[in-house]
Amino acid sequence: MSKPAKTIQDQIQLLKDRGMLFHNVAVAPHFLSNISYYRLKGYWWEMQIDNVNHKFAPNSYFEDVIDFYNFDRNFRLIIFNAIERIEIALRSKLIYHMSLGYGPEWYIKQSLFVDPFHHASFLSKLNNEMRYSSEEFMKKHFKNHKEEIPESWKSLEIITLGSLSKLFQNIEHQLPEKSTIAAEFGLNNQKYLASWLLSTTYIRNIVAHHSRLWNRVIINKYDWPKSTNYPLL
Repeated sequence: MSKPAKTIQDQIQLLKDRGMLFHNVAVAPHFLSNISYYRLKGYWWEMQIDNVNHKFAPNSYFEDVIDFYNFDRNFRLIIFNAIERIEIALRSKLIYHMSLGYGPEWYIKQSLFVDPFHHASFLSKLNNEMRYSSEEFMKKHFKNHKEEIPESWKSLEIITLGSLSKLFQNIEHQLPEKSTIAAEFGLNNQKYLASWLLSTTYIRNIVAHHSRLWNRVIINKYDWPKSTNYPLL
């Protein structure tokens, strides 16, 4: 049975009934009208001493919940900035090393990839994205070179980090370029980069959807190398 919707005043009263305290309850409607009750729930979950009846521990203040929320918002901005650098670097290194080794259209060559089914699925999705891309350079390519496959420096510029990650993971493991790319990220083995990229993509999607990152369990398991070219921490 679904729960009935509550007014903001009802939400505040419910929090009070469960033991939530307020330094200044007058400002609570402002926050609850701009950040939903359900979204804030993730930030007060740890304050509960009874997760069944949702009772709060003593000295649990609504203003602390807002502080957690604001911390998480700024934390996500820092993480997104770091992921942006990783994504752009991965794209650049893939295009550079693989194009020099196997030609500008290397990404369509099935022999360079481990799983032909995943490769075919990737190409189908990529072709659709290229055809409907709003990027001027892609529209110009199909206008001026209708019968030519876009070079990787065009095609890979429009795909997501998730697609880039899966593309890298599917490249044949024995190709020296794959190890070179990993080494340029400071890793001695390409398998570490592949697993890290999956986790990074997962985190990137959390950030992109403005979801809670603080105090969150990351479900993707990544490999931790015994040694690296540069200190990790």
